[in-house]
Amino acid sequence: MSTTPRIFIAEQGGDALELGGDAFRHLGLSRRLRAGDEFITFDGSGIDKRWRVVAVDGVKLISELVKEYPFSNPPGVDMTLAFSPLKGGKSDDIIALGTQMGVNRFIPFICTRTVVKLSGKRAAERVSRWNDICRRNSGFSLRSNVPKVEDVLDYAEILNMPGFGVKYIFYEEQRVGGTGFHIAEGASVLALVGPEGGFDPAEIEAAKAAGFRVASLGAFVLKAEVAAAKAISLILNMDKYG
Repeated sequence: MSTTPRIFIAEQGGDALELGGDAFRHLGLSRRLRAGDEFITFDGSGIDKRWRVVAVDGVKLISELVKEYPFSNPPGVDMTLAFSPLKGGKSDDIIALGTQMGVNRFIPFICTRTVVKLSGKRAAERVSRWNDICRRNSGFSLRSNVPKVEDVLDYAEILNMPGFGVKYIFYEEQRVGGTGFHIAEGASVLALVGPEGGFDPAEIEAAKAAGFRVASLGAFVLKAEVAAAKAISLILNMDKYG
Protein backbone atom coordinates (compact mmCIF):
# COMPACT_ATOMS: atom_id res chain seq x y z
CA MET A 1 0.00 0.00 0.00
CA SER A 2 1.57 3.30 -1.11
CA THR A 3 1.76 6.35 1.15
CA THR A 4 0.08 9.65 0.33
CA PRO A 5 2.50 11.78 -1.73
CA ARG A 6 3.88 14.81 0.15
CA ILE A 7 5.67 17.62 -1.68
CA PHE A 8 7.14 21.03 -0.90
CA ILE A 9 5.19 24.01 -2.28
CA ALA A 10 6.40 27.49 -1.34
CA GLU A 11 2.96 29.03 -1.93
CA GLN A 12 0.28 26.62 -0.74
CA GLY A 13 -2.66 28.78 -1.84
CA GLY A 14 -6.13 29.06 -0.33
CA ASP A 15 -8.89 26.50 -0.93
CA ALA A 16 -7.83 25.62 -4.49
CA LEU A 17 -4.47 24.71 -5.98
CA GLU A 18 -3.24 24.25 -9.55
CA LEU A 19 0.11 22.56 -10.06
CA GLY A 20 2.15 22.44 -13.23
CA GLY A 21 5.84 21.99 -14.01
CA ASP A 22 7.88 19.71 -11.77
CA ALA A 23 5.03 19.25 -9.27
CA PHE A 24 2.72 18.03 -12.04
CA ARG A 25 5.39 15.75 -13.47
CA HIS A 26 5.84 14.15 -10.05
CA LEU A 27 2.19 13.87 -9.02
CA GLY A 28 0.43 13.59 -12.35
CA LEU A 29 2.95 11.58 -14.36
CA SER A 30 5.23 9.70 -11.93
CA ARG A 31 2.63 9.02 -9.22
CA ARG A 32 -0.27 8.95 -11.70
CA LEU A 33 -2.74 10.78 -9.47
CA ARG A 34 -6.23 11.10 -10.86
CA ALA A 35 -9.51 12.74 -9.81
CA GLY A 36 -10.37 11.69 -6.26
CA ASP A 37 -6.78 10.92 -5.24
CA GLU A 38 -5.19 12.93 -2.42
CA PHE A 39 -1.77 14.43 -1.75
CA ILE A 40 -0.15 16.64 0.90
CA THR A 41 1.80 19.88 0.58
CA PHE A 42 4.05 21.65 3.08
CA ASP A 43 6.02 24.89 3.03
CA GLY A 44 8.37 24.44 6.00
CA SER A 45 6.25 26.59 8.32
CA GLY A 46 4.84 23.66 10.32
CA ILE A 47 1.50 23.53 8.45
CA ASP A 48 0.58 20.63 6.19
CA LYS A 49 -2.33 20.76 3.74
CA ARG A 50 -4.19 17.77 2.35
CA TRP A 51 -5.65 18.18 -1.15
CA ARG A 52 -8.02 16.15 -3.31
CA VAL A 53 -7.49 16.08 -7.06
CA VAL A 54 -10.45 17.51 -8.99
CA ALA A 55 -9.07 17.19 -12.51
CA VAL A 56 -5.91 16.41 -14.50
CA ASP A 57 -5.74 18.04 -17.92
CA GLY A 58 -2.40 16.80 -19.26
CA VAL A 59 -0.21 19.74 -18.20
CA LYS A 60 -1.54 20.64 -14.77
CA LEU A 61 -3.27 19.13 -11.78
CA ILE A 62 -6.28 20.92 -10.25
CA SER A 63 -7.15 20.21 -6.63
CA GLU A 64 -9.32 21.35 -3.73
CA LEU A 65 -8.37 21.70 -0.07
CA VAL A 66 -9.51 18.87 2.21
CA LYS A 67 -7.96 20.12 5.46
CA GLU A 68 -4.92 21.81 6.95
CA TYR A 69 -3.24 20.91 10.21
CA PRO A 70 -0.10 21.64 12.26
CA PHE A 71 2.75 19.24 11.75
CA SER A 72 6.00 19.30 13.72
CA ASN A 73 8.94 17.01 14.29
CA PRO A 74 9.97 15.87 17.77
CA PRO A 75 12.63 18.00 19.51
CA GLY A 76 16.26 16.98 19.24
CA VAL A 77 19.75 18.28 18.54
CA ASP A 78 19.92 21.27 16.18
CA MET A 79 22.71 20.06 13.90
CA THR A 80 24.65 21.94 11.24
CA LEU A 81 26.89 19.81 9.03
CA ALA A 82 29.83 21.52 7.36
CA PHE A 83 31.30 19.41 4.57
CA SER A 84 33.87 19.72 1.82
CA PRO A 85 32.34 19.16 -1.66
CA LEU A 86 33.12 15.70 -3.02
CA LYS A 87 33.55 14.32 -6.51
CA GLY A 88 30.65 12.94 -8.55
CA GLY A 89 27.27 12.79 -6.86
CA LYS A 90 28.65 12.08 -3.40
CA SER A 91 27.81 15.53 -2.04
CA ASP A 92 24.24 15.06 -3.28
CA ASP A 93 24.11 11.84 -1.28
CA ILE A 94 25.32 13.61 1.87
CA ILE A 95 22.61 16.26 1.49
CA ALA A 96 19.88 13.67 0.87
CA LEU A 97 20.92 11.41 3.76
CA GLY A 98 21.46 14.33 6.12
CA THR A 99 18.01 15.72 5.34
CA GLN A 100 16.39 12.35 5.97
CA MET A 101 18.33 11.89 9.22
CA GLY A 102 17.51 15.30 10.72
CA VAL A 103 20.29 17.79 9.87
CA ASN A 104 18.91 21.33 9.90
CA ARG A 105 21.63 23.17 8.00
CA PHE A 106 24.47 22.37 5.60
CA ILE A 107 27.52 24.52 4.93
CA PRO A 108 29.92 23.54 2.14
CA PHE A 109 33.48 24.75 2.63
CA ILE A 110 36.79 24.73 0.81
CA CYS A 111 39.91 23.55 2.63
CA THR A 112 43.47 22.57 1.65
CA ARG A 113 42.68 19.12 0.26
CA THR A 114 39.28 19.88 -1.27
CA VAL A 115 39.16 18.43 -4.79
CA VAL A 116 35.97 20.13 -5.98
CA LYS A 117 36.74 23.81 -5.45
CA LEU A 118 33.46 25.58 -6.13
CA SER A 119 33.21 29.32 -6.69
CA GLY A 120 31.17 31.93 -8.53
CA LYS A 121 28.32 30.79 -10.80
CA ARG A 122 29.26 27.13 -10.45
CA ALA A 123 29.02 27.33 -6.67
CA ALA A 124 25.65 29.12 -6.83
CA GLU A 125 24.23 26.50 -9.20
CA ARG A 126 25.44 23.66 -6.98
CA VAL A 127 23.97 25.24 -3.84
CA SER A 128 20.65 25.76 -5.64
CA ARG A 129 20.60 22.07 -6.63
CA TRP A 130 21.43 20.99 -3.08
CA ASN A 131 18.57 23.08 -1.69
CA ASP A 132 16.23 21.37 -4.15
CA ILE A 133 17.46 18.01 -2.84
CA CYS A 134 16.62 19.21 0.69
CA ARG A 135 13.07 20.09 -0.34
CA ARG A 136 12.46 16.77 -2.09
CA ASN A 137 13.83 14.68 0.75
CA SER A 138 11.98 16.67 3.40
CA GLY A 139 8.71 15.73 1.73
CA PHE A 140 8.93 11.96 1.78
CA SER A 141 10.85 11.80 5.09
CA LEU A 142 7.96 13.68 6.77
CA ARG A 143 9.97 16.64 8.02
CA SER A 144 8.05 19.72 9.11
CA ASN A 145 10.96 22.01 8.23
CA VAL A 146 13.29 22.16 5.25
CA PRO A 147 17.05 22.30 5.86
CA LYS A 148 19.03 25.04 4.16
CA VAL A 149 22.29 24.74 2.27
CA GLU A 150 24.33 27.90 2.77
CA ASP A 151 26.78 29.49 0.32
CA VAL A 152 30.23 27.94 -0.03
CA LEU A 153 32.71 29.30 2.54
CA ASP A 154 36.44 29.15 3.12
CA TYR A 155 37.69 26.95 5.95
CA ALA A 156 38.70 29.95 8.10
CA GLU A 157 35.16 31.36 7.82
CA ILE A 158 33.71 28.09 9.10
CA LEU A 159 36.00 28.09 12.13
CA ASN A 160 34.91 31.57 13.14
CA MET A 161 31.14 31.14 12.77
CA PRO A 162 29.27 32.20 15.94
CA GLY A 163 26.12 30.76 17.46
CA PHE A 164 27.04 27.16 18.25
CA GLY A 165 27.07 25.67 21.73
CA VAL A 166 29.10 22.62 20.70
CA LYS A 167 31.60 22.26 17.85
CA TYR A 168 33.18 19.02 16.61
CA ILE A 169 35.68 18.26 13.89
CA PHE A 170 35.84 14.61 12.82
CA TYR A 171 39.42 13.60 12.06
CA GLU A 172 40.45 10.40 10.31
CA GLU A 173 43.70 10.17 12.31
CA GLN A 174 41.71 10.13 15.56
CA ARG A 175 41.13 6.38 15.21
CA VAL A 176 40.21 5.51 18.79
CA GLY A 177 38.94 7.33 21.83
CA GLY A 178 38.54 11.02 21.11
CA THR A 179 36.06 13.37 22.65
CA GLY A 180 33.07 11.90 24.44
CA PHE A 181 29.68 13.06 23.20
CA HIS A 182 27.45 14.74 25.77
CA ILE A 183 24.88 16.76 23.87
CA ALA A 184 21.67 18.02 25.45
CA GLU A 185 18.37 18.07 23.60
CA GLY A 186 17.98 21.36 21.74
CA ALA A 187 21.72 22.10 21.68
CA SER A 188 23.08 23.84 18.59
CA VAL A 189 25.91 21.71 17.18
CA LEU A 190 28.35 22.34 14.33
CA ALA A 191 30.09 19.25 12.94
CA LEU A 192 32.90 19.37 10.37
CA VAL A 193 33.78 16.48 8.06
CA GLY A 194 36.62 16.65 5.59
CA PRO A 195 37.28 15.99 1.87
CA GLU A 196 38.49 12.81 0.17
CA GLY A 197 42.07 13.45 1.29
CA GLY A 198 41.12 14.31 4.85
CA PHE A 199 42.06 17.39 6.86
CA ASP A 200 45.58 18.80 6.87
CA PRO A 201 47.09 18.54 10.39
CA ALA A 202 47.43 22.33 10.50
CA GLU A 203 43.67 22.61 9.94
CA ILE A 204 43.04 20.38 12.94
CA GLU A 205 45.22 22.59 15.11
CA ALA A 206 43.39 25.69 13.84
CA ALA A 207 40.05 24.08 14.67
CA LYS A 208 41.21 23.22 18.18
CA ALA A 209 42.34 26.81 18.68
CA ALA A 210 38.86 27.95 17.58
CA GLY A 211 37.17 25.80 20.21
CA PHE A 212 36.41 22.65 18.24
CA ARG A 213 36.62 19.24 19.88
CA VAL A 214 38.41 16.60 17.83
CA ALA A 215 36.19 13.53 17.45
CA SER A 216 36.78 9.99 16.24
CA LEU A 217 34.70 7.99 13.78
CA GLY A 218 36.16 4.70 15.00
CA ALA A 219 39.11 2.43 14.36
CA PHE A 220 38.78 2.29 10.57
CA VAL A 221 39.38 4.86 7.84
CA LEU A 222 36.10 5.68 6.09
CA LYS A 223 35.35 7.19 2.70
CA ALA A 224 34.38 10.85 3.01
CA GLU A 225 30.68 10.31 2.26
CA VAL A 226 30.50 7.41 4.74
CA ALA A 227 32.28 9.51 7.36
CA ALA A 228 29.65 12.24 6.94
CA ALA A 229 26.80 9.77 7.40
CA LYS A 230 28.40 8.28 10.51
CA ALA A 231 29.07 11.73 12.00
CA ILE A 232 25.41 12.65 11.50
CA SER A 233 24.28 9.44 13.18
CA LEU A 234 26.58 9.96 16.15
CA ILE A 235 25.52 13.57 16.74
CA LEU A 236 21.79 13.12 16.27
CA ASN A 237 21.58 10.13 18.56
CA MET A 238 23.51 11.68 21.45
CA ASP A 239 20.44 13.39 22.95
CA LYS A 240 19.12 9.87 23.54
CA TYR A 241 22.24 8.63 25.29
CA GLY A 242 24.19 11.66 26.52
